[in-house]
Amino acid sequence: MTRLTMSRRDILRSAAAMATITALGVNPKQVLGAEDGALKLRMIGDIQVLDPGYMIGGAETGVLYACTPRLAVPIFGADGTWGWQASDYVEKVAQDDNTHISFTLKSGLMWNNNLGELTADDVKYSFERMLKSDWSARWPTLDHVDVKDKYSGVIVLKSPFVATWLMGIASESGSILPKAAVEKLKDQKFTTELPGQLGPYMMTSWTPKQKLVLKVNPDWKGTPPAFAEVHYIDVEDAKAAELAFEAHELDAANIPTETAARYMKSPPPGAKLVGLPGPLYTWMGMNTQNPKLKDIRIRKAIQRAVDVKSVLQGAYSGISPQAHGVIPVGVLGHRDSSKFSYNVDEAKGLLKEAGVSKLSL
Repeated sequence: MTRLTMSRRDILRSAAAMATITALGVNPKQVLGAEDGALKLRMIGDIQVLDPGYMIGGAETGVLYACTPRLAVPIFGADGTWGWQASDYVEKVAQDDNTHISFTLKSGLMWNNNLGELTADDVKYSFERMLKSDWSARWPTLDHVDVKDKYSGVIVLKSPFVATWLMGIASESGSILPKAAVEKLKDQKFTTELPGQLGPYMMTSWTPKQKLVLKVNPDWKGTPPAFAEVHYIDVEDAKAAELAFEAHELDAANIPTETAARYMKSPPPGAKLVGLPGPLYTWMGMNTQNPKLKDIRIRKAIQRAVDVKSVLQGAYSGISPQAHGVIPVGVLGHRDSSKFSYNVDEAKGLLKEAGVSKLSL
């Protein structure tokens, strides 16, 4: 389903707008405006765990994107497909063959708190640590990382996996941590305090259930950040967020579909509504192990008996597009159409053919 978001002067983005903009490979200077150099974003629920191996999501993703290194970042191309590009932290990163990805870090990138320089050992530790974490599924075929020298290494996969880039390396699950600092922590885990920071922004303050503040890292050597500060403001209620946006208390806030429908007709002054493709799908699954559903004709009948367009109109204000599978737009395997559609007569015919007159599930 399309994720609809909006922003004050030029464009509306999501509550994790900085993360989204970075992920899409868009220069924030081109698409966002913020008063007094501070970008104010809606945070739907407070941060709980910043550790990439145990995080929850939302603003935590934005903090990791802004304050920790990655080898690559995802980009959404003009052709509507997802890809990746090298990050500001590397001299190079490349897929050498189906199971080997080599990288060379830039030299002189320093962690805060006198934790030293970013090294290939940090990469090895961070990626291999994910294999024992709650998010190990993001790295299903990772075997290990070979360190060649201080700045270079090779990611070794047990078998080819095309999603390694977008699910692992270029995502928050590819966040690199300072090995020396994390190893000193209890159980080598952390929650709401980063053990080390190295990025365009620094997390400088956090008031639980209220606000989280990121400020420009004065030692950052990469692409200059577009905003002096980024404020994540905790607004959990969707209607309250809508009102806060319209009152200029937020520069960006994700909105429910019924509000998006209204904004399509009459957006707030200076705001523009856009739809971003995303992996937030709602679907109806069928248990093929259920004796009543083992016959494929019955399953096909159910497919044809559901009026998806009416569901979208009633539940999503007609805003969300119809999906034809669970693979997101822009990802290999996505379908733009289905081989069936809503057809009650065809559904009845299939049930009759299967010898079913009254189906109860």
